[in-house]
Amino acid sequence: MRRTSESATHRAQGRIKVMNTPTALLDRLDAIGRALDHHDDALALIGLGSVGLERDRLDEYSDLDFFLVVQLGAKQRFFDNIDWLEAAAPVVFRYRGPGAGLHVLFADGIYAEMAIFTVAELGDGRYAPGRIVWKRDEVSESLAAPARPLPTPARPPVEQLLGEILCNLHVG
Repeated sequence: MRRTSESATHRAQGRIKVMNTPTALLDRLDAIGRALDHHDDALALIGLGSVGLERDRLDEYSDLDFFLVVQLGAKQRFFDNIDWLEAAAPVVFRYRGPGAGLHVLFADGIYAEMAIFTVAELGDGRYAPGRIVWKRDEVSESLAAPARPLPTPARPPVEQLLGEILCNLHVG
């Protein structure tokens, strides 16, 4: 009986990879962009973080972080019907996060965190600049950069940082 259980576990692990290659992640993002080309209400796909402008930190532990920009009135359709994601690869799990967030796990183990916005919502938001992966011809490249940059965080005093480190070491 134990042998069957181990065998089933091994088969399941063979279907879902634990780590991804940078090429697989970028290819998946490109595939999502190609799928969006078939949806008239999709406007742009913006890669963020390690699949955006910070590709030098892209590695096998990375995931896909991106914004999908859609026409006014189309957001709910993209949340409810993920055919645009499944056209790129089968999805085995999805979770609607708070606000504009959506999390998905593809069958091959690639994990994606995204948010869906209209152009107006993106214009009001604060976010780190990204990279246009796909867009309609009439959409401006400027969507990848926020109109309102992230605020510069206050730098705490050294004593506070040392105290935080010591407390974390004690608790951890």
